[in-house]
Amino acid sequence: MRILLYILVSTFISLIGATQTITEVSGTVIDKEFDETVPFVSIKFVGVDQNFKSDIDGNFYAITDKKVDSMEFSFMGYKPTRIAIPYGKKTKNLKVELLTEATQLEEVLIVKQENPAYQVIRNVVANKDKNDMSQLDAYQYEVYSKVQFDIDNISQSFKERKVTKNLSEDIEGLKPIIDEDGKEVYTMFISESLTDTYFKNNPQSKKDIVKASRVKGVGITDGSLSSQLVGSSMILVNLYDNSMTIMDKEFISPITNNWKSYYHYGIMDTVSLDGFECIEINVTPKRPQDLAFKGTIWIAYSDSSWALKKVDLAITGEANINFIEKIKVQMEWTPTSAGPWMFKKTRYVFDVDELSKHVAGMIVRSTSHYKDIIVNQPKEREFYEHQIELGDNIQMEDEAFWVERRHVEMDSLETQSFQMVDSIQELPSVKSYLDFLDIFINGHYDLGPIELGPYIKTYAFNSIEGHRLRLGFRTTADFSKKVVFKAYLAYGTLDERFKHKVSLKLIPSKSPWTEINIRSYKDIDLLGVTDQVPEGSLLNIASKWGNQIGAYWNQENKISFSRQVNNSFSHEIGFRHRYINPLFNFSYYENDNSTTHSTLTTSEILFQARYARNEKFLINDNSRLSLGTGTFPVFTLNYTAGLSDFLASDFAYHKLDLTVNGKIGMGAWGRTKYWLRSGKIFGTLPYPILTPHLGNQTPFYTVMGFNMMNYFEFVSDQYVSFIFNHHFDGFIMNKIPLARKAKLRTVISAHAVYGSVSKENYNIIPDHVGIQKFSSFDKLPYVEVGYGIENILRVISVQFFHRLTYLDRPNIQKIGLKASVQFSL
Repeated sequence: MRILLYILVSTFISLIGATQTITEVSGTVIDKEFDETVPFVSIKFVGVDQNFKSDIDGNFYAITDKKVDSMEFSFMGYKPTRIAIPYGKKTKNLKVELLTEATQLEEVLIVKQENPAYQVIRNVVANKDKNDMSQLDAYQYEVYSKVQFDIDNISQSFKERKVTKNLSEDIEGLKPIIDEDGKEVYTMFISESLTDTYFKNNPQSKKDIVKASRVKGVGITDGSLSSQLVGSSMILVNLYDNSMTIMDKEFISPITNNWKSYYHYGIMDTVSLDGFECIEINVTPKRPQDLAFKGTIWIAYSDSSWALKKVDLAITGEANINFIEKIKVQMEWTPTSAGPWMFKKTRYVFDVDELSKHVAGMIVRSTSHYKDIIVNQPKEREFYEHQIELGDNIQMEDEAFWVERRHVEMDSLETQSFQMVDSIQELPSVKSYLDFLDIFINGHYDLGPIELGPYIKTYAFNSIEGHRLRLGFRTTADFSKKVVFKAYLAYGTLDERFKHKVSLKLIPSKSPWTEINIRSYKDIDLLGVTDQVPEGSLLNIASKWGNQIGAYWNQENKISFSRQVNNSFSHEIGFRHRYINPLFNFSYYENDNSTTHSTLTTSEILFQARYARNEKFLINDNSRLSLGTGTFPVFTLNYTAGLSDFLASDFAYHKLDLTVNGKIGMGAWGRTKYWLRSGKIFGTLPYPILTPHLGNQTPFYTVMGFNMMNYFEFVSDQYVSFIFNHHFDGFIMNKIPLARKAKLRTVISAHAVYGSVSKENYNIIPDHVGIQKFSSFDKLPYVEVGYGIENILRVISVQFFHRLTYLDRPNIQKIGLKASVQFSL
């Protein structure tokens, strides 16, 4: 009996062992001719009804418990390949090489020995204008959008830091959500919105009317701003363009006119989508570091449209981009009665990498569904004047409303996400961490109705003030959404003088945006620096340190009124009274050219007109944020009229100044930014109120000035200047192995200015010993050129600058190194 039992048990164990014999194979599929990986290859064990595919990078993994001895690899455009494998073994790093073969598709003429996908892409490119929705005279639709922010990859270092330890413990106490990629995530923000969008050509105008939104987010206090963000089309990629801008970077379309220079293509299959017969094509960048997509596109061919029907594309961390692990772009189109195809669905996923080991990662998902499409029925021009409008009772929390109006049902993951945000907001550690981030990012300490700061200006040291101590504050929306009050008080231990600035901003209307600004100011400024440099810039902050060349005591009172007339044009009118007392040896002749005076008093009427075509703004409580104009240049005209003998003013004069600035996307070559400026002053004036050109003697690069020019080195009463920056991104460095690995980028710059000063303005300054004179240009313009490396450690830019003219002047720098910090994708 025992022998029988032993036999039965042994037989049972052997049967189990037989069923558990596993064959595993992993490796990579390679195009033998180009030595490039081949994604989405069909893979199967011969004789087994079980299919596998290589992934987007050509890697594959296959497993079976059947008795097998070989595998077959097949892909349209390649010869089927069979590989022998050992049964019951684990085979790793198998390299499978495929050879191309000539193929012919219905309605596609294939040239012998040419990749069969090439003719398909040629047909798509030839029909781009016919299928591109931007060619329509006008279109409108209703769009339902969902936006979600999740955090993931909470590192051990993040968990152990003092400032985040309690936060990470509290969050990890919640049950995470498992997303579509199998990642554990914690939702910090989720929203849904319903918007009517209108677009017209000639001239291009766009308007979003946000009808309803529901927003839940950790730290979100202003539902109005959030509704604008999620309700308007912040991201809308048009693959029919040769390149497209995403977060200020130029990405190359898979159907760019010069497609063969950037992509490999492979036909995978023919499938039916929504009744359209489509060719499924795999696309991969020729150089992984290029800002080009990899993935799959589906081309509708049965109706001879050769239109994009669907895409599933990605930019991975191999590309020369910062802070991003992956960008996904998924789209579907549907034809219109006019011919061009419109969006049916769009989806973008930004998987943000951990910026450091102390920071968690983040995933941003944005999905939109479109319906009720109407084409070629444009509205009147006035309709498009305000690009974003919020409907009445916009913040709809009623679940019944959303069940009825959603274009698609909310899935279980999204339902869990709404619930998770509520749970996270109740955690006591969350508010503390958000307060810490707010201080770090905004530079102010929030006390509810007011914020103290900015902390970076609290202390400075310079040759005139010695130790400079400063304390400031500003009111917030908790104080008022119509009134903003700002003030600071500063004191110098060497000059023993108090300085201050007090300003009041009134917002009588937000549609159109209207401001009244009043300010009183007493402080030490630098000629040619303070007036031309933005308040929060590094150069402005650095100007309060070190040797104060060309310093003057400035007392100023100003009142102005500004209004955004429409989505392109704004204007401002104001009055300014100034008292200027130079803190260096200075004087000028009064009217009789015999009496000298050392201080200046001016009364000025100020006017500004600004044209920025289709500029989009977001309104945030009592301020607004410009999202720019895309590639359209911005024109700014300033006019100043000096009033003599008004409030003790010393001079009568007129000033005109015109600035044009913009950027040009150049696809794989990068992007160019430029500034053109010209000005003229009519009247006889001492040099402190002419135009001192912006020099820079700090180690920091400034884009708006001249980096090898000394402070107050050149002055003009009429001038023209040109500034040019070209960022190659990875176009050059991607070809150098070590630089490619470090994701370095190249940049070149050119800064030039030429001007003159009238004889009268020269002669107004006495030629006395000790009186500081000024100089202007001779027959040559001032020119400097720069070249350098960007993206060092992902945030640092360094440029070498060469001064090319006026090299014989004393105390100048001919060659210099300038650095800047910039956050760029």
